[in-house]
Amino acid sequence: MNNQPLAPPIIQNEFVSSLALNSDGSVLATGDSAGVLRLWDTATGQMIGDPIPEYERGFNTITFSPDDKLIASGGFDEIIVRDIESRQLIIPPIPTGANTLIFQPNTTTLISTESFGFPAYLWDYTNGVLVGDINDYYTNF
Repeated sequence: MNNQPLAPPIIQNEFVSSLALNSDGSVLATGDSAGVLRLWDTATGQMIGDPIPEYERGFNTITFSPDDKLIASGGFDEIIVRDIESRQLIIPPIPTGANTLIFQPNTTTLISTESFGFPAYLWDYTNGVLVGDINDYYTNF
């Protein structure tokens, strides 16, 4: 068994409270206790671009879109969706907290949960509009 690391260590000073990998594993996103989003090159361990201040009270969750073009993050008070390349918000923050987030493939739906899985909400991430809840999801899936 080889005890060598798979990649160089990623050094971050704040407590990492959430992380996600993009679909091919080349980019790691971290959200920390200071509310800062960072993107890392997993092959080199180097940060990609500048840190992005996101939340005042830290992160709960981060997820990449299936095509790796967007990143969504959830804090205690809002959900933020950004274009990864430009790092710009694609819509104003959605004013609700999120403990978990996931993009539904082949749609414009972002699913969020607030506290331990329920309630679960379905958002159109192109405009921030609430389009349903978990009951609608199972009915229309």
